[in-house]
Parts: sequence; structure tokens; C-alpha cells
Amino acid sequence: MTTPSQEPGAANISITLDCADPKRLSAFWSEALRYHELATSDNFILLGPIREGAGPRLALQKVPEPRALKNRIDRKSVV
Repeated sequence: MTTPSQEPGAANISITLDCADPKRLSAFWSEALRYHELATSDNFILLGPIREGAGPRLALQKVPEPRALKNRIDRKSVV
């Protein structure tokens, strides 16, 4: 997986969505939020604002099991 660089001491906030099809959701969220792809692998896509720091990053993570009862969203903060 390729990863973006991060300045030392910079806050990093990301929201992770578990999903069945990260590529499909990436196309939707990229257009809806005007984000671009920062990193990718077979099961994971990281999106971020065009201007660094203009919003949280959005991680789309493929999971094998279907959603049962609730949406799974995980917010991560690194300071």
C-alpha cells in the first residue's frame, strides 16, 4: 500500500467506513466531497481533501461479511 506523508506534529483525523465495495464508494465519496485518492491497496482506499488539512480523511475498508444491524463507522484521531 502506498501512503501519504505526514508532517511531524500535525493532527490527523480519519473516518473509516466498513464496506463491501471500496472502489464503488470511493467514486461516490470522491465526487460528493471533492476528495482525491491518497492511498490504496486491494481492500482499502484512503481519500482526502485536495488541500491537506481542509477536512478529515475518509478510509474505505472492505469487509467480507454483510452489514447486520448497524452502520460501522470508526473515527480515529492522531495528535
